[in-house]
Amino acid sequence: MPHPNFDPRTLLLAIAATLFAGCATQPPAPVADPDAAAIASVFFAERARTGLARGYWRTERASWGANCVSGWDVGEMGQALVPALRRELSDGELRQAHDFLATPTGQRYAQRAMYRAPRAPATPEEAVDLRKFSETAAGRKLMDTGAALRMGEALSAAYADKLEACRQQHASFVASNSPSRMSPPAPVRKATDLSCTAPQPTYPREAIRGEQTGSVTVRFWLNPQGIVYMTLVVKSSNVPSLDAAAEKAIQSVQCQPFLANGHAITVTAEQSMRFDLR
Repeated sequence: MPHPNFDPRTLLLAIAATLFAGCATQPPAPVADPDAAAIASVFFAERARTGLARGYWRTERASWGANCVSGWDVGEMGQALVPALRRELSDGELRQAHDFLATPTGQRYAQRAMYRAPRAPATPEEAVDLRKFSETAAGRKLMDTGAALRMGEALSAAYADKLEACRQQHASFVASNSPSRMSPPAPVRKATDLSCTAPQPTYPREAIRGEQTGSVTVRFWLNPQGIVYMTLVVKSSNVPSLDAAAEKAIQSVQCQPFLANGHAITVTAEQSMRFDLR
C-alpha cells in the first residue's frame, strides 16, 4: 500500500534522472577500422610515402624505391596504417579526428591532403577551423613530425614484401639488360612534355643574404587528375633552402592530366631551376 505522502511524480523524476545519467555517461562507440583507415589516409599516407621515397634516395641514390612507392594506393596505405594509428591516438582522439573530417572544412582538407583536388589556399573560415582543430589533442598528434616519422616506419614494415619485390625486379632488370625479358621502367619525362604552369620559385631570404646560388632538379609525380602528389630533389644545389624553395615551387604548379592513348595516367617528370642573384 503506498505511503500516505507518496507522490508518483517523485518516482518518475527519479527514473528519468537515472536514465539520463546512464545515457550521459555512456561513452561514444569506438571509431571503426574503415573510419580509422580514412584518418590515416588523410593525415599520414602521403607524408609517409614521400618520406620513404626520400629515404631510399638518400641512402641508395637509386630511383627504384621512389618509383615503387609512387604507385601505392592511398586508401590501401591508410588501411595498412590502422594498427599504428591506434597506437598513436586514443579512442577519444580518433573520435575528434573523425568528427573534424565530417565537417565541410575537414572534407576539403582531406581532398587536398590526398591529392584529389588542387592545393588551393584555405579560406579565412577554413583557416580558423584548421587552427582550432590543430589545438585539440588529436590535431596536435596528427600534425606532429615525430608521429609522421613513426607512421613512415610502420608503412615500411607493412609493405616490406612489396618493397623487396620492387628491389628484386629492379635488380633483375639491371642484370638482364634485356627489354624483351622484362618491361623497362616508365620513362622520366621533361617538364616541357607536360601541360603545366611554369614554377615560380621564391628566392629564400637567407640565401640572398648569404649570396648563395645554385641549380636544383626536382623529380615529380603527376596523378591522373593532373595533381603533383610527390616530389623528390634528385640533383641538389647543396643549399637546403634553395632545394626546399624549388620543391615547393613544383608542388604549386597546376597541370593538365597527361593522356596516353586517350586515357589519363600517372607520369613522372623532372624540372630544373637555377637560382642566381644577377
